Amino acid sequence: MANQNQQQEMLRINHESEKIVQPPKNWFRTEVPDYWNQRKLIMEILKYLSSAAHPHMPHWTKDADVAQRLAGAVENDHGGRA
Repeated sequence: MANQNQQQEMLRINHESEKIVQPPKNWFRTEVPDYWNQRKLIMEILKYLSSAAHPHMPHWTKDADVAQRLAGAVENDHGGRA
């Protein structure tokens, strides 16, 4: 499980993701230290955040959708590797 600082950072990244100019995969590759070894953790955190959308919490709907799309982008990122 990620520590509190990592969770807070991923929340910030998720919230700011619509402002990222580069495609998300490239942003993660260049901005996350040791990205390739952190991919599984990043996907877990983003998938957790994507589950935050509930009918009684409509303010999370947009962030949850973005987290789901980012998780998919990271999961499908093979960096030119098959």
